[in-house]
Amino acid sequence: MELHRQTFDLCCHGFDLHCAGSRELAISQHLVCVTGTRRTTPYGLALAEASGRIVAESGHVLLTTAAMGCSVAAARAALDAGGDVIVMAATGCNVPYPGTSRDVFERAGATISLAEPDAPPTRSAFKSRDHALAHIAETLVICECGMPSGVVSLAGEMLDLGKRVLAFPGSVFSQTSTGANALISCGATLLTSTTGLERKFDCVRERAPREEHVDDPLLQALVANPTRPDDLAHSLGLQPLDILRKLAAYEMDGKVQRLPDGRYAYVPHSSL
Repeated sequence: MELHRQTFDLCCHGFDLHCAGSRELAISQHLVCVTGTRRTTPYGLALAEASGRIVAESGHVLLTTAAMGCSVAAARAALDAGGDVIVMAATGCNVPYPGTSRDVFERAGATISLAEPDAPPTRSAFKSRDHALAHIAETLVICECGMPSGVVSLAGEMLDLGKRVLAFPGSVFSQTSTGANALISCGATLLTSTTGLERKFDCVRERAPREEHVDDPLLQALVANPTRPDDLAHSLGLQPLDILRKLAAYEMDGKVQRLPDGRYAYVPHSSL
């Protein structure tokens, strides 16, 4: 369902855009895009939420595609932290897509798009949107992404344009981190913690230390890579029933999460 808001046009970095919401916000200069894979793990989700909050708390404007996974998680976190968010849609600026991100379209201060305000999604529109985004955003933060992916293509174009690309690394065993790891080797700036991202935006906060010890070999195995219970039992030399009992207890405590494919993943604190 369309939003039917009043729209206006503007030219930004040579692109003719259709916009809805705040004109003043839509012409913001230093925009930060936080993105990553749509099928994110708890690791990528924690990084996306923390990154969104950091962008908001630093006073920067978050530019988001509102895509499922890392992008929409970062946008929601930024909005919850009181930050300014601009959605750059592949559809028209009055057409929330995907529908699960409608809340971000409604809460964002502005929505911009290349397409006419009521245009539906098309395959070519996503490529055109990402090309424009590479020119409009000044900084790209990658939380988690595999290869090949649109995130890798976007980051490559921004690196070619001399823009700042920051990336969190992931496990070498995780397919959802192959893209981020490759980009780091090709010129993206390595981020080893969310505190490192805070330093990039000059907003390091004083906070009480939050210690997190991962002593259990089962949890240590899941930190390295999401794994199926039977594979955990084999690698740790334990009975499958014992593994399932421990996983059930950890899931109730919020320390692990079962992924759609049956693997279990470690859930880190967002204050990595």
